Amino acid sequence: MTELKLSEYYNSGHHIRSVTVLKFLLMPFVFIALLGFPTKYGMYVSTFSNFAAPAFFILCGFFTLVGDIEKRGKKLKRALKRSAILFGIMLSVFVAINIIYLAYFNSLQSVLNADFFRKRNIFNFLVLNVWLPFPMGNSIWFIQSLTYAYIFFIVAQKLKLNKLYLPILILLIAFMIATGELAAFLGFPYHGYPYIPGGAVTRAIPYMLIGMYLRKNLDKLAKIPRYIYLVIFVFGLAAAIGETMLLSRIGKLVYLGHTVGFGIMAVSVCCFATVKPEIKRNYLTNHGRNYSRRMYVLCQPVSLLLWVVAALINPAYVFYIKQYGSIISFLVCFSIAFIIGLVKYVIAVQKTKKEKLAKKNNPQNI
Repeated sequence: MTELKLSEYYNSGHHIRSVTVLKFLLMPFVFIALLGFPTKYGMYVSTFSNFAAPAFFILCGFFTLVGDIEKRGKKLKRALKRSAILFGIMLSVFVAINIIYLAYFNSLQSVLNADFFRKRNIFNFLVLNVWLPFPMGNSIWFIQSLTYAYIFFIVAQKLKLNKLYLPILILLIAFMIATGELAAFLGFPYHGYPYIPGGAVTRAIPYMLIGMYLRKNLDKLAKIPRYIYLVIFVFGLAAAIGETMLLSRIGKLVYLGHTVGFGIMAVSVCCFATVKPEIKRNYLTNHGRNYSRRMYVLCQPVSLLLWVVAALINPAYVFYIKQYGSIISFLVCFSIAFIIGLVKYVIAVQKTKKEKLAKKNNPQNI
């Protein structure tokens, strides 16, 4: 670490290599949470991989909700623009893929006839960030929730609500837990909803606020030995398992998408990465962030394509795609991300060569 304080180091605009690596290392858990995992323990592995989404939200809050209000506003606007564009692209592509898929298998009309455009489906998508009743695309909830959260923080900043962030965080965490894993204790289901799933209010905003407070206390957190955060991660995993087993035993288990333990796991891995930003340059520090973005977008389209290809070649292969879908899709998406990166690199090199050649042949430079 340099002579700068850790907080000053982050404010100086350095590339945070440790976080870049963390984003990539979280991607296998994202794939497993979305697509499942093989073996008889697959359901448990898939369930406890749900800590990855809160970790990403924490990192988003960590890097956008900075202390400098003016800088924060600029960061939020840039982040909103990026996430809104990505959300629009993903929505258009996902809808198109689903329509083509359903039309090919002659089931599009039956899906549209099944009250597809009823108010509940529209409400679920626009308010609760629950994907449309299509066979593929529920991964979009993350970027949709993130887009809503950026809008919230921009509006909150204009209304000068910064001082209310702590009570807002406390209220949202209580709401998230009460209407999620503990929904059965509140008398759910309400209006047919057994719980309130993860979305902007129940995931993105509270965890981004946690990320903001982690950044505010970064110098203090850096004084704690890093191995402690690994111990806390294991404790969080144990807490998640214990909470799930307890709720199941008393007949109150209604939701596996979140536990308090997942939050502890997410906070611990983010602390582990952020308190030591300087690590040796390697392949993942150079490409981890771009790879994770590309793989997130490609995850479900690739998995659906693999399923279709397997069904066309030999229906028996569908079993293997269902069993090992997360692993196969991860490898395919990584390969595609690598090829995209390689093509962009070659184009950049060729562009640089042309610019150098143009300067060399420019008479003004002679």
